[in-house]
Amino acid sequence: LHQETLPPGGVYAVWGALGRRRLKGVLHLGARPTFREKDRSIEVHFIDYEGRLYGREIELEIMAWLRPIRRFSSPEALKAAIRNDILKAQKIL
Repeated sequence: LHQETLPPGGVYAVWGALGRRRLKGVLHLGARPTFREKDRSIEVHFIDYEGRLYGREIELEIMAWLRPIRRFSSPEALKAAIRNDILKAQKIL
């Protein structure tokens, strides 16, 4: 973070900047209740990107709120919600 504050927990459509490359993505900000994790985390999935990003500087621009954080009945149900989040983000971005 530069001088911005974190938005409320939830799932967001984002643009990511990786060097000069601009990437569409879905951001999860908050706890991971499906896995009973209460600590807040930040996770981003870039659509149509493969590669390692650990240790790289990425700038995120939050464009739209998609849904709140919620506990799913199973990892498979969470995966289905993530697929839906990706479809929504693609339409927005």
